[in-house]
Amino acid sequence: MATRKRAAPQERKALPGRPTKYDPLYVERVYKLGLLGATEKEMAEILGVSLKVLAEWKNRHLDFRDAIVRARADADAAVAHSLYHRALGYSHPAVKIMQFEGVPITVEYTEHYPPDTNAASLWLRNRQAARWRDKPTPDGDEDAPAPVKIEISVKDARVRDDDRPDAESPSG
Repeated sequence: MATRKRAAPQERKALPGRPTKYDPLYVERVYKLGLLGATEKEMAEILGVSLKVLAEWKNRHLDFRDAIVRARADADAAVAHSLYHRALGYSHPAVKIMQFEGVPITVEYTEHYPPDTNAASLWLRNRQAARWRDKPTPDGDEDAPAPVKIEISVKDARVRDDDRPDAESPSG
């Protein structure tokens, strides 16, 4: 039996069909779009492809998928970092430029930002949901009031009470 020789990778023929629109430069582009908070649908629109094609690229090109995942993680980390500092309050050096008798003067100082209770509340509700919940859980608290039973009786307004058949009528 004769054995077939395999073609070297450079000698292989291209697969039939339309060539892919994928460009390795898209890796950096989707990373930047992810940092800006773009959804996959928005990324697909910007790249001029469908969501299905974007999903195929994510499966075929690991660096492409990793860029999207990394961008989301980096953006979330930056927001969490800012929210954390906003919740605790922070200070930073600043410069104020003023003018005295026509001469500009720069004054360095420290800008202080007090803690923000809304940021602290949001942080704690998300990080320790069991302890910092806004509303009690519906699965039952011991402090919940007992349910109220409501009974409704309907009477026909066209019939007077003395005309009702179950009313006692004088016989005589």
